[in-house]
Amino acid sequence: MYITSVLLGRENLTILQKDDSVKKAKKVIEDGGFLSLPVLDGDKFVGAIPIYNIYKQLIDKDKDEKEAFLNSTIGNYIQENIPKISSTSLIEDAAELFGRKNIPFVPVIDEEERLEGIITQKAIFNGFSRLLGYKRGTRIVINVPEMKGKLSDLTNAIRKSNSNIISLVVYDPETPLNVKQVIIRVETDNIDALKQRLSKRGFSIRELDK
Repeated sequence: MYITSVLLGRENLTILQKDDSVKKAKKVIEDGGFLSLPVLDGDKFVGAIPIYNIYKQLIDKDKDEKEAFLNSTIGNYIQENIPKISSTSLIEDAAELFGRKNIPFVPVIDEEERLEGIITQKAIFNGFSRLLGYKRGTRIVINVPEMKGKLSDLTNAIRKSNSNIISLVVYDPETPLNVKQVIIRVETDNIDALKQRLSKRGFSIRELDK
């Protein structure tokens, strides 16, 4: 799945410019209930301004220092070096970045570093839910020996039971038994007939949720 399928486009974003004042950024972030916002220099992405960075600077300042800080620009307080991806990247690329980096979102840019949109963690979760066919059909988890042709045997058995595969994911539990778990969602009019056919073909059903 390409990243564009879960992209929150620039036209739907609240964006700040690096020359905006801290006071403006604080108000925009608080009024919108955001934790962080993308910051641009013109059209180019330069980083993010987390509300935490603003609060952290305000804590130990006296009244005059706070006023000076709020009237300064946000350019010196942005979170830089946020990894970026292109619109041709995969959803897995963004998920890997979230797992490896402490970042508020993943910016999607074009060849000239112009912001096209962002990917949020919520968008990643929703994307993977769609990939897994969440809340559609019947969910079956099957233990499949790691042998050549076994996955083909499994899908053929499902087809011959007049069932339709909505989604299929292979999970490796990393056990010494060389057995994979295949998580399938199917549409079927006769789940009992499907179970019997799978059993006859030597497949062990681990879980089944209608």
